[in-house]
Amino acid sequence: MLFSMGANDMANSISPLIGSGITRFREALVLFSVAVFIGAMVQGFMVIKTLGKGIVSEIDIAGAVSATLAAFAWIMLATVKGVPISIIHSITGGVIGIGIACFYMVSLAI
Repeated sequence: MLFSMGANDMANSISPLIGSGITRFREALVLFSVAVFIGAMVQGFMVIKTLGKGIVSEIDIAGAVSATLAAFAWIMLATVKGVPISIIHSITGGVIGIGIACFYMVSLAI
């Protein structure tokens, strides 16, 4: 999943830095990695809280893995085809899909 996130979002974030000559690729890559790590540590719990309890009434580990794999496949397909997509929308769609497939109560009032 991290590979697909980097493949999809990294170019948008670091292209201006590299293109303008402010940094080299390796420096921009390190900066991007640090920023993503800090963002995940500081605000990641809010995303997990919403996805874990705010959309589907219950989700087990198999459902979570299935939603993650579905999101990964969709993100990689879109990235290979050059279509810009939102990662969080892809993951949310995977969770909603698992909820519908397993007949769980799905709350679309996120």
